[in-house]
Amino acid sequence: LLPGVLDSVEKELHERDGVAVFEIGTIFDPSKKGFSITKGSEKKLPAQRKELICAFARKAEKNPFSQVRRVFEAFSGYSGQKFSLKVAKLEMSWAHPGRSTQIFCGEQVVGYITELHPTTQKEIGIKQRVGILELDITALSEKWEITSEYKKTSEFPSAGRDVALLLDKKVTFEDVETVIRGSSLNLRNLELFDSYEGEKVDRGKKSLAIH
Repeated sequence: LLPGVLDSVEKELHERDGVAVFEIGTIFDPSKKGFSITKGSEKKLPAQRKELICAFARKAEKNPFSQVRRVFEAFSGYSGQKFSLKVAKLEMSWAHPGRSTQIFCGEQVVGYITELHPTTQKEIGIKQRVGILELDITALSEKWEITSEYKKTSEFPSAGRDVALLLDKKVTFEDVETVIRGSSLNLRNLELFDSYEGEKVDRGKKSLAIH
């Protein structure tokens, strides 16, 4: 996916001061066997997996590596998975040898954070440094445990009531709320929409209107 993403970066930087792009797509690996060509066939298609790749570049940005690392940290916080980072020289010739980190989920490498090698950057025609994040979505999806909770929908429609209570001034709404909420397991919502003290109620009293 990287060539297409870098092509977008190069084009966008002619029009903008900065660009942040990502793509999710299928990667094919001829060195590994995948699904059978037909059911029962011994002939196999190349193995395939889903990959996420992000690229970031901005004029005068001296550390795009940190920018894409922030993207990864946001992702890892959302996913709930435990990741670790290890500084490593990546095998890809286009990766910067001194600004590269492998991403581990447990003992498995699931991606990397790097910068584009200056030589590759020059060959493509990009003047700005480029930060790159890649994640193996297929490998990560096998580790995620997604659980869902369902509740039975009520067989009865909801009903609303407006109630006005005449109370002593010293009685707070919190006192009233505690009593009402404790009176029914079916209560879903409770709100005070008016409080009145004046000529229309006795001295020392107040009226609370509750929905």
